[in-house]
Amino acid sequence: MEESLKRKLAVYQPLIDAAPDIIHILSPDMRIILRNKRSRQWFPRLRIGEHCYRGLHGLEHRCPHCSVRRVFEDGCRHEHESSIGEQQHGKKIILHSTASPIFSEDGKILAALEILRDITKRKQMEQELRETAERLERVNRIRELLLRMVRHDLGTPVGAILNTAEYLLEEPEQLGRFREDIEDIYQCSTHILQLIQDADLLSKVMTASRLVFQDMDISMLLTSIIQKLEPVLKQSGVSLETHIPPRLMVKGLPILKTAFENILVNGIKYGGTGGRLVLSVWANSRKLSVEIKDFGPGIPDEYKEKIFEQFERLATDTPGTGLGLVIARQSVGLHGGTIEVRDNPEGGAVFLVTLPRVPDAVSCSINV
Repeated sequence: MEESLKRKLAVYQPLIDAAPDIIHILSPDMRIILRNKRSRQWFPRLRIGEHCYRGLHGLEHRCPHCSVRRVFEDGCRHEHESSIGEQQHGKKIILHSTASPIFSEDGKILAALEILRDITKRKQMEQELRETAERLERVNRIRELLLRMVRHDLGTPVGAILNTAEYLLEEPEQLGRFREDIEDIYQCSTHILQLIQDADLLSKVMTASRLVFQDMDISMLLTSIIQKLEPVLKQSGVSLETHIPPRLMVKGLPILKTAFENILVNGIKYGGTGGRLVLSVWANSRKLSVEIKDFGPGIPDEYKEKIFEQFERLATDTPGTGLGLVIARQSVGLHGGTIEVRDNPEGGAVFLVTLPRVPDAVSCSINV
């Protein structure tokens, strides 16, 4: 019967020779009946009539996990992966085996068709991805540990120093010649504490995994930010002109408040020398735009992207951590939005924030 089957299957030889995968047809006793050109290239020592477990694996008995063996047991299609020695090149390869039964007209299993596909490279890539993921997980754990240490072990004593300096400055006339030193301590402590808080917030934004968007009224959000910043505006001598239509709804995250606050504070710090800021908002059915225009010295072209990098600051003599705009861009990016910086034709800079009314999960991103 085996010889008769070989003659019947021989008509398919040109077809299976054209296949890119390794193809074997095996008898119920696991002998090779037919093989294709790819098999002959990969296993030149394998012979017709040889048991597959001996010719491919160098074993004396059937492999317990073999998909071909299971085909003859239950008449169903089976798959498995195995590592074998590639006899042509003398190195280990990983093959994916798919075995299917070949039935006679009366329903008996005559033979099994086995297709072997080389998945060595895929497995190597999977292993590399797993190792990379493990390394990233370790790095993230170390980063989180360092942040916890900074928040607690550094933040707590700095907060105590700040509170002490603030208490001493309540009666400046009692400080005498130490007054300026205490003021310096207060300013430095404030800066360090703000840096710790900004770094903590940036870490949370950049490692955000589950984003729950909720209905937000951007008009109310911006109004509340402006009210909060009124003392800062007054102290800086900066007037703020607003053009905010009522009830502009978007799907957003609470971090948007920090993003817009950071951009406004940046405008007050660096663009406030012009004495005026203009905040304008407009929207259509798909997106919302917020423009903050200042009339200060402006931002040179070579710095228009650099200011969004960590710890990059245009003016080092102005208080700040160099993280405010980084947090703003990352936060807006979580919504699939953008922040652009343009020149103000009247002198100064224009920050344009564009947000989709409903974020698309595909477009939301974080730039590291």
